[in-house]
Amino acid sequence: MYQSRPDNNQSQLIWLFFLVLSWFAITLLTPSINKLYDFHSINPWILAYIRMALMLAVSWIYIHIREKQSFFQGFNISFKNFSRNLFWAVVFFAAAYLVEKLYNLLIMKPLIPEMFTASSSGGKAVTHSLGERLFEYFYIVFEGVVEVFVFIGVLVDRLAKRWGWTMSIITGNIIFALWHYSYWRMGWLPGTVLIVLTFIMGFVISLNYMKTKNTLSSALCHIFVDSPSAIKILLGK
Repeated sequence: MYQSRPDNNQSQLIWLFFLVLSWFAITLLTPSINKLYDFHSINPWILAYIRMALMLAVSWIYIHIREKQSFFQGFNISFKNFSRNLFWAVVFFAAAYLVEKLYNLLIMKPLIPEMFTASSSGGKAVTHSLGERLFEYFYIVFEGVVEVFVFIGVLVDRLAKRWGWTMSIITGNIIFALWHYSYWRMGWLPGTVLIVLTFIMGFVISLNYMKTKNTLSSALCHIFVDSPSAIKILLGK
């Protein structure tokens, strides 16, 4: 069984549980910040940036206080063997891209064809400035990196040394998928289909981490997965 660092404290799982609860609490409560100041009047993505920054911050506080590790150690980030990590990021991106396409074709189109109809029809064109598009593009990148750091570098990693890879990856990605509970606002069926896709994509990216033991590789993989839609946004398409 993989062990990332020695840990004999049985209360660690309890603290980890409370850390995960804090991620959900931050996601739930962040919109309330807009009552203190109307951030939407500046940019609708500011609160999303704040949410992810807070999740990263509380995770770092947990690592620093509970585990007394450095930022890079705690999140399992290493720039060593960069070419190897980049290689595996590309390999697992290719796997994730194929899985996503098959899921769209076999699951999403038959169950929720209206999503693809709306996407292909385009709807009303909305023109955003380059600055607004850059703001959204960098948010997509930032969100993906933070998701990897906290859900894989912290959660999956620490569960793996207790439960082994299979159980930790399944458990970690169930939590990751449920963290996207806002998808259910689209309706029970569309939301569930998207949450299942989120679990699958998180599972593939977690396999990248299992192979490399480095969240840098998994973060690159996540960025590659998000790149097609992110680049379309950046180009205003």
